Amino acid sequence: MCGSTGNQTPAHRFIRRRATASARFARPPYDTARVLYRTVDPEGLIAYLQNFYSVPWQRIGELLPVRVTEKELIVYGPDVKEIARHELYPAGTPERSAACRHTLRDATTCKNASY
Repeated sequence: MCGSTGNQTPAHRFIRRRATASARFARPPYDTARVLYRTVDPEGLIAYLQNFYSVPWQRIGELLPVRVTEKELIVYGPDVKEIARHELYPAGTPERSAACRHTLRDATTCKNASY
């Protein structure tokens, strides 16, 4: 052995460098969320993978940007400010995620509702 390598074999140096390099790539340094556009239907819902997610009723008929992460679906208004956030349901299980504050119902109906 010579120089600054110490008592390490080439195999040990390779394994150490490989571990260091793979640690840098463990998590991407940028956002990997999917971004798409959806039109709000007449019921105030947007569809994604056969599931429906509510948005404020004032947005009915609008085309809005939607960001989908591993666990959440986030809807943005035309000014790109967040207007709704929902837990993401698995694909193919027709579920409805509705927030009472997104509906046109009166306050007493919303107060007793389970959504």
